[in-house]
Amino acid sequence: MNHPEWIRAFCVIVVCGQLCLSPARQSDPMPSRHGRSEAAVGYLFVSPNTGSNLSLAKALSELESAGEHNLLLAARRLTGCLGARAIIAKTLGNWTDGAEPSLLIKLRAVDETLRYVNSRLGLEARQKAVLCFQERAGGSATLYRIYLRSARRDLTAVARTLERNGIINRTFLPRKSNLIVYIVDPTGELHPRIVPAVARLGGRFEFIKGDAGFIGDADDRERGLAAFAAEIRNYEARHPKVKKNCGDTEGILRSTGHPEHPKGDGLHRARTEFDER
Repeated sequence: MNHPEWIRAFCVIVVCGQLCLSPARQSDPMPSRHGRSEAAVGYLFVSPNTGSNLSLAKALSELESAGEHNLLLAARRLTGCLGARAIIAKTLGNWTDGAEPSLLIKLRAVDETLRYVNSRLGLEARQKAVLCFQERAGGSATLYRIYLRSARRDLTAVARTLERNGIINRTFLPRKSNLIVYIVDPTGELHPRIVPAVARLGGRFEFIKGDAGFIGDADDRERGLAAFAAEIRNYEARHPKVKKNCGDTEGILRSTGHPEHPKGDGLHRARTEFDER
């Protein structure tokens, strides 16, 4: 992800999903609790984009790029190797002055495994930072989901309405029957802005509590890559079988070997199964 303003504002997006987070430098603010064993649902956000401030139209076109498809295949391969059932969707990140193609990966795992998956994909895609929200009762962050009736809603118009209500980063997940907008609020300050925005859009919303944070560095790619590498080394030192079974920390993207668009890639299933509640 290549928009430090967006990371500092602590928020995310997806046309197939994104989220909100807080300012920090490396591997903050969501702590890594290595001793915690209970699994929880996590939402991971990672992009293949290394450009800056793409237009919304350009980012939309990049959802069909080889980089986006290869990252999706790499995410499927890694989560499968770890034995995690993941739902993966192509995503579009959109903030006040830019956009980028991305992925949303939803899986149930302990937090150190979520960080490992996010770090490996972030390293391979040469990102500055990757984002994560993990469901947890009593967590300090909130993930809002806004449901809008039609999947054919004009994303630019939806983004404009949210922007006017002070929600400067958003996540879009178009499904067959509706559009879901994801917004992560790390401090509990967005509720008074969510309510009028949802009323204006004619939708409904729900929320879940949890922990949110990013791994990497908002300002420097090399420091971000070093943070990913440290997360990976620490995890593999505690779980040596993972490195043996899932390969080293290099080449997961190259090992897919599929620059073309894969058939039957499960995106339709992902779009219909995400957050069916």
